[in-house]
Amino acid sequence: MAISREEAFEQWAKENVAAEPEKPNPLSLEEEIEKAVIEQVAIAMAIGNNGGEWNINYTEDQRRVWRARAAKIVTYVREHS
Repeated sequence: MAISREEAFEQWAKENVAAEPEKPNPLSLEEEIEKAVIEQVAIAMAIGNNGGEWNINYTEDQRRVWRARAAKIVTYVREHS
């Protein structure tokens, strides 16, 4: 039986993206800024990918996938700037 595109994406996300660990200590200002930048890049990438509204069309697992992709880009840019 075939699964839907969304079910396939959810399955992939569960297998390939680790849950974000809870941090017991508050984030530093630099960490907060980086987290905010990653979130904005993830939103832009996801919306650019298929135009859906971030808070409506994406599950938390899907958002985690986009955040992981965005984090790689942000890290690359920071290391090569």
